[in-house]
Amino acid sequence: MPNYDSISVEEYVSALKVLPDKYREILIIQFQCPRHEISAGLLARLAGYRKFSKANLSYGRAAHLICDSLKIAKPEGFWFPAIAEAYHKGVWIWTMRPNLVEAIKQLGWAREQRYETFFLNPEERTPTEEFTEGKSQLVAVNVFERNQEARTACLQHYGFICVACGFDFEKFYGALGHEFIHVHHIKPLAEIGEEYIVDPVRDLQPVCPNCHAMLHRKNPALTVSQLKDLIK
Repeated sequence: MPNYDSISVEEYVSALKVLPDKYREILIIQFQCPRHEISAGLLARLAGYRKFSKANLSYGRAAHLICDSLKIAKPEGFWFPAIAEAYHKGVWIWTMRPNLVEAIKQLGWAREQRYETFFLNPEERTPTEEFTEGKSQLVAVNVFERNQEARTACLQHYGFICVACGFDFEKFYGALGHEFIHVHHIKPLAEIGEEYIVDPVRDLQPVCPNCHAMLHRKNPALTVSQLKDLIK
């Protein structure tokens, strides 16, 4: 296995200069994500691919081209380690190598971070959302963008107490629970499937994790009012 940690910033710069635009854009998208991390599912969404398998192939192709440019022999397995390390968190997450991050900055490709990512709870996915990696692994989550400013505006309006059951994490747990709460999308993101303008007061509500899960026990999801009636 090649020692990818030994690839210098200067070597990445030289390889990136001859990388085709479509693969360059893939790396810029990843660069814009928190901690420069991305999954195949998120890359597919942000790059406009219909299937995450297409994102997998394109990501591997980008790494392959960089290896060819640097005359790095084919590894035993996948090409992607040339540009990222991976860890598993429900799905495989690629973390861009630090020297590649620096190379992108040196080339002036760096853009302001655009994407706030999160993993939907299994309760928030629709029954048809089944994503697989490999031949047998079922990944029961999906990945979407979340607008952090909308979340903040929602909590500024409602506060950090569950609007369904009234649970207050800070009151119960003390400092550990300070400003902890889930934010519920009244219209689930999984049903939207495209970019839309969020009204922080009309579209979002703070709920505790238990109530959040109960809201999504039904498809379509229960309303907060319906859940309140059940709690009473």
